[in-house]
Amino acid sequence: MSGAVDAAPGEDAARGPGERGARSRPRLTRRSAVLAGLVLAGALLLLTRAPWMHARVSDLVGGTTAVDVSGAEAAPLVVAAALVALAASAVVAISSRAVRFVSGPLLVAAGIAAAFGALAVRTDPEGHARSAIAEATGVSGAEAELSGTLWPLLALLPCAGLALLGAMVLVAGRTWVGSTRYAREGTAPAAGASAVQGSVADEGAVATAPVPPASEDPAALWDALSRGEDPTAGPRR
Repeated sequence: MSGAVDAAPGEDAARGPGERGARSRPRLTRRSAVLAGLVLAGALLLLTRAPWMHARVSDLVGGTTAVDVSGAEAAPLVVAAALVALAASAVVAISSRAVRFVSGPLLVAAGIAAAFGALAVRTDPEGHARSAIAEATGVSGAEAELSGTLWPLLALLPCAGLALLGAMVLVAGRTWVGSTRYAREGTAPAAGASAVQGSVADEGAVATAPVPPASEDPAALWDALSRGEDPTAGPRR
C-alpha cells in the first residue's frame, strides 16, 4: 500500500508542470456555455422590465402626471441584443464545434450592443424617454422632469458576462466533442445488415451441406433393399 501511495507524487512529477496545469485549469463545457448564456440573456430581459426612469410630465390642464419608463421602452436595443444572445446560446447547444465561430462573436456583439444601449439611456435620458412619455400622456413634446434609476447600471453586469462568455466560447470550443448520435445511428444499420448476412450465410451453409452417401446412411440402405436394389453397387448409368 505504501509503495502505491509513494508512486503517485513521482507520476505527477513525470507529467511536468505544463500537463498538471492543463489538468487543473477548469474548462468551459458546452452545457455550461449554454446555461450561462441563457441565464445571462434572461436576466438582461428581466432587467429591461424594471423602471429605468421616472418622469413627471405637465399635462394640458396644468397638472402633472407620473410616468415610469421601463428599460424596454427606453432602450429597445437592449431587448434586441438579449434576444440575439438567447438565440446564440441555443445554437451552441445544437451545433458542432465549428459553430463557435458564429455563436462566440454573436454573444460578444450582443453584450457590447446591450451595454451601449444601457449607457445611452444614462447619457441622454430625455431623448430615450420622449416616445414613452408621449405614448403614456398623449402629448408630444411635453416638458418632463426626469430622474434616473440604477437599473441601467445593473444591466451592465449581464452585458459584460455575455461578452466574456462569447470570448470563452471561441477559446474553449476547440475542446468540445461533436455529437455522436448520428454516428451511432449510422453504424446500427450496418451491424443489423451484417447480422442478417450472417444468418443468410448460415442458412446457405445448412442448405449446401454435403449429403452423406447411401452406403453411410442406414435408412437409405433399407430403402434400397426394399426396392430390390444392391446398395453396395455404384450409381446406375
